[in-house]
Amino acid sequence: MNKYSSLKPTSDKDTFLWICEFCDTENKVILEEGEVPTTQCSQYIVSGSTNTKNKPRLAIFCIDISGSMCVSTEVQGKVNLHPRAKVHDLYNEFSSFTEGMAQWLPGQSQNVTYISRMQCVQSAVHRELENLAKNFPDYYPVLITFNQEVTTYAGTSNNDIRTISEELLFDSDTIYANAEGWNIFNGKVSSKVDPSVYEGMIDTVYNLMEGGGTALGPAIMYALGLASGAYGSKILVCTDGLANIGIGNLDGTGAELEGSSAIYSKMAEIAKKNGVSVSVISIRGEDCSMENLGKLSDATNGDVDILDPIELGTRSVNVLSIPVIATNVSITLNARKELKFVNGESQYIEEYGNVTAESDATFSFQPFNPIEDKNKILFQAQITFTLPDGSKHLRIYTKEQPITENRDISEQNLHSNIVGIHSLHESATLAQLGDYQQARINLISVQRLLQRGMKSKNDQKEYINFIKQAERLDGFMREAQHLDTVLKQTNQTRKQTRDDAAARNIVKMKKLTKSVFTDK
Repeated sequence: MNKYSSLKPTSDKDTFLWICEFCDTENKVILEEGEVPTTQCSQYIVSGSTNTKNKPRLAIFCIDISGSMCVSTEVQGKVNLHPRAKVHDLYNEFSSFTEGMAQWLPGQSQNVTYISRMQCVQSAVHRELENLAKNFPDYYPVLITFNQEVTTYAGTSNNDIRTISEELLFDSDTIYANAEGWNIFNGKVSSKVDPSVYEGMIDTVYNLMEGGGTALGPAIMYALGLASGAYGSKILVCTDGLANIGIGNLDGTGAELEGSSAIYSKMAEIAKKNGVSVSVISIRGEDCSMENLGKLSDATNGDVDILDPIELGTRSVNVLSIPVIATNVSITLNARKELKFVNGESQYIEEYGNVTAESDATFSFQPFNPIEDKNKILFQAQITFTLPDGSKHLRIYTKEQPITENRDISEQNLHSNIVGIHSLHESATLAQLGDYQQARINLISVQRLLQRGMKSKNDQKEYINFIKQAERLDGFMREAQHLDTVLKQTNQTRKQTRDDAAARNIVKMKKLTKSVFTDK
């Protein structure tokens, strides 16, 4: 029921007849004074808080410590890593053995620093822990490292450390259950984390040593188990290569690879259901199958990025810069039977998982049957969501929207930022499915629409910003279509052969917000 509802009295003075504005179903309702909505928006509490102080939100750092993390990069001069990160200054190291005499080969670079991937990650995690302590003290930090084993550091004592050995890394249910059943807090966490926890975690980070394989899948599954019930928790995964041990082994082919890919889809659904956001950072130049890892970020409103080691070590990751404000978000759209959404029905349901204050959702529809009222149409959005305290809410928006059959009038009132962001989201989704042709057609069609709708300088700015974003998405699709003329790929094989940079761009494009249309 909404502010536009019409009630008819019945023989029972407390009972009224209400015909649903969307499906025309007759309903007999018992109402008291004040129960009929008088505004476009109504909000209801479905269930109260379920969270306790023993289950705060977590910030979990999932760090690769496999053997390849010792690979170093040569950098001219000094590098602005965190002061505690150890770097190798070749000149000073040589000088200590040669009494200050230069020992360089002809043409060899001097004043060189060698930085390993591990040192860059250590510096990045250190900065992020400092950011947590300063700006997000209600998030409890947890460190998970993975090579041929998975080790979790959840505090400052030996009792806060657990290791899963290699033989236990092949059963996803066991891994998840072990983590879910571990009460890492044991009643010792208040509303703010004790500073000693951050300090101890930083010490642990700088004592990490590289070696072994890459049990990435088990590490993520364990992190999801730890975060179960801690709505709004965040997981940051940092890796420099393919998972090759335990569940989610991506170093295979054929049926084995398909099975591993399904594991990441399963983990994405678990994270989405638990209200956990997963972000992934990989090292530029190394294949980590962002096509599969990106599923977790895509489903949970996390971030994805590919950085070179120095960039990772010298800049803030800021995984918590935009906190999750609601989880388990679902939107149900209702329209009159004359209209249909992309599913071909007059009702459309979309599951969003986690959202931030910047999250945007757009939808498209089209006439399905002759519209009875030529002047207006009625829409309703029912939004269900869970807050960080575990309470569940329902918010209902109902609005009459004026319509016209005059194309010129409709394009004069065009909101180019909304149309643009919808087109980018839709094309990115099509590209993710491997349908590059339709994705490109959609971008070109909307580009022409925005050109016709440019009536002001602001429209022009938003159009230019749309073109910039569309070109980022269209670039790799053009290249892929050229390859298709040789390889004759299907939508499925396109997904399997997509490189990390392309997969990253798709995920990022799907989570763009209207802010990208703001002139900067």
